[in-house]
Amino acid sequence: MAEREGIFPTFFLSGFECSTFVWQDKGRRNLVAETRHAEHVDEDYAFLRGLGIAVAREGIPGRSSTKAAAATSPRSIRLSRR
Repeated sequence: MAEREGIFPTFFLSGFECSTFVWQDKGRRNLVAETRHAEHVDEDYAFLRGLGIAVAREGIPGRSSTKAAAATSPRSIRLSRR
């Protein structure tokens, strides 16, 4: 992977959507569930590495963002070990 000067090791950055918004007429959307990122986090990051992307924004859905929920969710614990 190419290294470069600056705060990030690669020029391109990526991110994984974590929104849980409510559509007025269609109900709540949970994009983490829809993309199945929580189930495939290792594969998702491996895919980015294969593209030469070394930095990704990871989010915690708003409905899960209380301090206790965020700290104890399996997804947060798994990501913190990276």
